[in-house]
Amino acid sequence: MKLNYIYIPATGEVINQNTSPLHGECEMSLEEYLHKKIKIPNKKDFYFEFLRDITYLEKQNRALHIHLPGKVPALLDRAIWEALPLFPKNHFCQPHESFIVNMHHIKKYKPGDPPHLEMNMNAIIPVTRGFKDQLVDSLNTFAIGFPPRNTK
Repeated sequence: MKLNYIYIPATGEVINQNTSPLHGECEMSLEEYLHKKIKIPNKKDFYFEFLRDITYLEKQNRALHIHLPGKVPALLDRAIWEALPLFPKNHFCQPHESFIVNMHHIKKYKPGDPPHLEMNMNAIIPVTRGFKDQLVDSLNTFAIGFPPRNTK
């Protein structure tokens, strides 16, 4: 039976319907990404959101905030490492220990001091040294672009 959503159970365990247990191994075609939903539990029930609509996830205090355009962030009592396996690496990346971002919603990457991402919702996401190389690799794989200019 193939399900068309990703499930975050209320028990705290994470089940990835994409078959891969690790973020580093999980990939998803663009067509599947556009149609896949994530199941988000509330206190008594749950609701569904399209993966494509999630702009970024942010760990604040003890809650994981799921940011969606035009909506109040959904709050989950989860660690960011529990959520990471649910998001395919060819569409989402982790620029900071407290953030997972949807690469389709990145407007700009500023490698300056301090390095950060500007998102479609005008959010500024910090990029830390430990995640910078991985972020740049993910962005280079995700998007086509001009090669660096020769400055000699």
